[in-house]
Amino acid sequence: MRSLKTGLRFVATMALLTSMAGSMASCSKKEQKEEATKPPVVQEKNLGDSSEHQENTTVETEGLKLDDNVLKVGSEQVTYRETLIYLLQIKNKYEPIAGGEVWEQKISDKETFGEQAKQEVIDQITQIKIIKQEAAELKIGLEQDEVNEVEASARDYMSKITKEDQQKYGITQDMVQKVLEENYLAQKVYNIATNEVNTNISNDQAKQIKVQLLEVMTKGTDKEGNQIDLDEQKKKDAKKQAEKLREEALQAEDFSSFATSNTDQPEVELTFGKGDYPQIEEAAFALKQGEISKVIETDSGFVIIKLISAFDEEATNAKKEQIIEQERNKVFAEKYKTWSSGYKVTQDTSKWKNITFHI
Repeated sequence: MRSLKTGLRFVATMALLTSMAGSMASCSKKEQKEEATKPPVVQEKNLGDSSEHQENTTVETEGLKLDDNVLKVGSEQVTYRETLIYLLQIKNKYEPIAGGEVWEQKISDKETFGEQAKQEVIDQITQIKIIKQEAAELKIGLEQDEVNEVEASARDYMSKITKEDQQKYGITQDMVQKVLEENYLAQKVYNIATNEVNTNISNDQAKQIKVQLLEVMTKGTDKEGNQIDLDEQKKKDAKKQAEKLREEALQAEDFSSFATSNTDQPEVELTFGKGDYPQIEEAAFALKQGEISKVIETDSGFVIIKLISAFDEEATNAKKEQIIEQERNKVFAEKYKTWSSGYKVTQDTSKWKNITFHI
């Protein structure tokens, strides 16, 4: 029953304030796994898509040094040294999991993962620079306590990097503090720009329930990795099997264990709300707590559901936050679209061709 949604998500620039130090340190020490946060400002790809919202021009130059300018957003010049901080953040997110060859993997006929990742860096920096310049127009700046917090984060970041890596990547205290300050400021602008969003989300609007389920699959990939695609006669047999399993489930002492032993799905527990799984929604929401449903036919098979919780409070609260963030992103996207239309973005294409994640 689960719908697995996968996709490439690059590190959001707002995450730099809390995770950049750990990211760079693990890049130096080759440690594994770092949790990526999804802060709101750059969560939506279209917010930072310079090709959609800004006029773009390119210039041709040769060579690539740390203090070469590789991008200009409005009046803001961006050096390769500054860009490296963003590149290293993404590099350390993916290489420990997928290996250094991930950057050459094709994601389309015309683009590699590395090329898409570089465009993501451009989009992230573009957005940060536009928001920074808009902040000046709006007279929004950092208070002294905020500057002090950024300084502390920058010092912590630098303390976790070896002198060798500081020299190799051209990382300086001033550059780290600049990047962190701009990201902190962007978050502040985002918060101010979206403070009009209604945060009073009702329980009914966000309600999440928890169920355990057993499925006799007729189409799809089962928990053993087998491809299943039954004809009509075998579907009838599968339904009879599901009906028999339901009768046995009604007598089982532990539905979870029984379902685990008999389902074609890898997991038996599912928490969801209205709109998430339409084919089982009506039956699931109609159950009383502890009650087992009749056999439900779906596109993938025959399902039996037991309602474990008619109101999962923790999941409901999380859904409320998700709804609020989605609305905030929507509001901010409109404002950012207006702002960004007035900025010219110039990319040094020859230098960007030389930029690589093999650093």
